Amino acid sequence: MTLAQPQFRPVPKEALAELGTDPIPAAPYYDPDWFEREREAIFKRSWIQIGHLCELPEPGSFIVRPFEVARTSLLITRTAEGRVRAFHNLCTHRGTRLVAEPEGRRSRFTCPYHGWTFGNDGSLLAAPDFDNFFVDRAACRLPEVACDVAGGFIFVNLDPEPAQSLAEYLGPLAEALERLPHARATTFAEYTYEVAANWKLTYDNFQENYHLRFIHPRSGEAAAGPDNPFGYPERYEFFGPHRTQRIWSNPAPAIKPFQGFAFGLGARFQAERGFDPCREDLLRDLSQPLSVRQSHDPLSASGSCRSPRTARAA
Repeated sequence: MTLAQPQFRPVPKEALAELGTDPIPAAPYYDPDWFEREREAIFKRSWIQIGHLCELPEPGSFIVRPFEVARTSLLITRTAEGRVRAFHNLCTHRGTRLVAEPEGRRSRFTCPYHGWTFGNDGSLLAAPDFDNFFVDRAACRLPEVACDVAGGFIFVNLDPEPAQSLAEYLGPLAEALERLPHARATTFAEYTYEVAANWKLTYDNFQENYHLRFIHPRSGEAAAGPDNPFGYPERYEFFGPHRTQRIWSNPAPAIKPFQGFAFGLGARFQAERGFDPCREDLLRDLSQPLSVRQSHDPLSASGSCRSPRTARAA
């Protein structure tokens, strides 16, 4: 007996009526003044993914992250108690960059300019001739940045008093992140490439399947077919400032041998690690990784998109 293949059912237009059908304004994609407002309202007031827990495998581990869009550098540490904390990577004496190395293991950091030494909890441990500064030592600790973890990803928020916790900001996506394999990752790989475009275009690209049959004719076959030639999603969802889509799967794609080999490796990897297929709905719903980090040219309001760190689960 031949089973009937499921047909693609497009999202009803009435389900998206609140989005409207007017043309999208172009200015937010090129206007430098608009980008400056985004810098202040979004990048300095939102939770931004900056790293992964596997980069801080033990107490004393640290990483340094340039945060170009906010014109700062961040020092992320794991303290003796195992807590992950983030600080502006500058000495509170004269604002000198405190740590130059991108990563390492150290419990204290000494400024190369005047020898002020800080613990990985941000406290000022020592400063030459400090008695003659006439200031409280506690007031000289490193300026701390709000920091939290979800799904193994490290997030920071530059707002001195964030309006929401990370869990509140992510909403239902927080639980979904915890169920993905990267929540248990123990190592990672990274690559960087420059995109000469506004940062929103890179995000829009990952939410737009219209280009698949033209740009990705081979890999895009899995999400397109006779019933859905442009690979349109099965569902869109909105969670506060977040958006997701469920990708339609072609029930009879023309899989090439190398693709079948890769898919087989992925299936075996998941089976060996106890992947729960009953939660596949959560995986499909996360179409845009939250781990994309952005850096921008403030003059042109265009930027470089740094790809997500590809984490491998243990």
